[in-house]
Parts: sequence; C-alpha cells; structure tokens
Amino acid sequence: MFVSRENDPITVKGNSAFVPFVCKNSIDFLTVSVSPYDKSDNPKSACGTWHFNEIPPGENVLEVRMPTVDLHSLAVKTQDGNTIMPTSYSPGEAILTPLFMVVLTSTDFNSTYTLRITDTQVLKDYYERESHKDSYRESSADEHPFFTSFHNARMRTLSKLFQKYIMPGSRVLDVGSGYSMFFLIGDDWQFEITCCDIDIPALEKMRKLKPEWEWVAADAQNLPWEEGHFDAVYAGEIIEHMPEPGAALREWSRVLRPGGILILTTPNKDRILSRARGEVVPVHNEHIRELNMKEIKSLLGKVGFEIIEKTGIYLEFLINWWRPRSMRTDILTSRFTNPRLSSLYRIAMEMGRIAPSLAFDIIVVGRKYIGV
Repeated sequence: MFVSRENDPITVKGNSAFVPFVCKNSIDFLTVSVSPYDKSDNPKSACGTWHFNEIPPGENVLEVRMPTVDLHSLAVKTQDGNTIMPTSYSPGEAILTPLFMVVLTSTDFNSTYTLRITDTQVLKDYYERESHKDSYRESSADEHPFFTSFHNARMRTLSKLFQKYIMPGSRVLDVGSGYSMFFLIGDDWQFEITCCDIDIPALEKMRKLKPEWEWVAADAQNLPWEEGHFDAVYAGEIIEHMPEPGAALREWSRVLRPGGILILTTPNKDRILSRARGEVVPVHNEHIRELNMKEIKSLLGKVGFEIIEKTGIYLEFLINWWRPRSMRTDILTSRFTNPRLSSLYRIAMEMGRIAPSLAFDIIVVGRKYIGV
C-alpha cells in the first residue's frame, strides 16, 4: 500500500524541491508526472513523466530538480540513504509554470502535490519566454466575453482611482508593469511614469511605443531607486507572483515618500467560488501565492500603510452553494459564453464593488503613514 503526505505548496528552493512520501509496503512500479497547476476536471498536458521500479517501504523523498527536462531531473532518496533513479522518462508538451503539480501514482494509489517556484532567476527565465505570454492568451480564449468585460472593468476602475489619488506632476512607478496599465488605459497622464519589469522583451517593445516614459529592467523585490523617490506606486496583478509578498510590499513602501499612494490589485484567494468549494482555486498557474482581503490589510498595516479605499471586480453567482461540490464552477463563465451577453457580464463586474472581500479581484488604495 502507498501512503502520501500532502501539505501546503512545497517551495522549490533554488533549483530543487523535496516531496516526502511514505510506503507501507514496497512498490514495484511508481509513475511520477509533472504538469502545470490545474484543479479542473479537464486533462492537462504534462511537462514530463518518469517511471521508477522497486521503491522500498518507509519514509522516502522525491527530489525534483529544475528544470524538469530529462531523465535525471527526478530521483527518489530512500530512508537508508540510497538513491533510486528513474528507469525511463517521457517528455511532455506543456511548459513548467511557477505553480505546478507533481503526481505520484502506484498500482492502487494516486497522490497530488502542489509545488511553487520562488527563485528569482528561474522566474525571470520563465517570464521572458514567449510561452508565458501564450499561456495567458490561451487561457483567455480571446472570444469569451468574461475576459473582455473583466479587462474593461479594471481599466474603468483604475482610471478613476489614478485620477482621484495621483496628483498631476507626481512621479509614479508601475511595478511589474508588463505592457503597463497606464498605457492600456490610454489617457494623457499628467505624471512622470516609470515602468519596471523582469520581462525584458516586453520592456524593449514598450520603450519604442512610449519613449517618453522610463522603462527599467528590475526585480520587483529589489528596486534600484532610493528611499522616497516616488509619489505613487501602482502594483497591478503582481503581488501574487511574489515569493514573499511582505518583502515586496516593504520594498514598494521604501521607494514611496511618506504620505505617498500605493494602488494594488490582485486576485482574491477567498472569492465566492473558492469559498463554495472549500478550497483555494488559483486563478492562474503562474500565481505563487494568492491573498485574501484580511491578509492584504495585515500585510499593508505591517509595512506602514493605511487603507483609504477598497473595491472589487466581479462577483461570482451564489448559486454554487446549492450545487453538489463537484459541480461548483463559475456558472457565468462556463454557461454563458455568447458575446451578446456583455451587458450581463458588465453588471456582474460592477457587483464586485458591493463585497470586495468576496470579489474575484481586489483593489486597495493605501497611503503610507507620515514618518514611516
């Protein structure tokens, strides 16, 4: 019999992760697959599959080495100190994402572990790949009305907040900018805008499109500016990609002047669908750690911010609580895919303002305390 130990996501430290598992009896044949994180019922293409023979009973450890691209990427360490290498390896078509799954399967058991990559260089290499951009394009399924409605709702909401809280002439940092929300909204901003990201190809493209802005290649947790350099920081859909959210917020606070404004957006770990299922359902497999409203408030308070406004985008339908747990999905996105229903989607997007702590996406505005 094969018995597993499943905990919170296991962190890949540097280029290795260690997955403990217990065998009550010896195993003749063990299959291990590595794939992007996906908790849906749809099959997901694997990054690779490894086969092991004759795993002894006792406390064993599966060592996963980055990148998982060949026979030697995995090994089993037994409790008596021996190392068992795979007997075969089959490559898959999927690209390993920052949040991914390792599935151990024996004759009569299947056990899934969630792992997350936190090494800055490994993440940088991933975000510079064209496949990183493709993963968002594919998941967006360009024709689905949800993605258009959600994007438009974010732009409407953020445009109002930028104009409300960022004064003309302010020095503004768009951290983890990608193609920059300021650019996508398209208003004639009266700010000095600096954008930073580790996605160098994206920065090079945007520098040509908007040469009057400053485009800087920088790690969001290790910024190259002095303390208090900026009047405002916008961190849009970036904190969920940070290995240490608290450390990232401290760094963003550091480059803000006292009294400066932080506008932060992030997927909500406790949105209605997650609560209905009774488990965390990450929005995307690139997200290392999603947060809820309570956690955001706590983290902001610890680094010297008061929250002066909070809102949300998109409220999933409450009908999920009256459905069998296995059928609890986002009814709107799974059933109503006709673009002509855009008005229904717009209403659902606006409903997120009513209950930000339950919304799909959270937006908070914080002000850095004077003297911090």
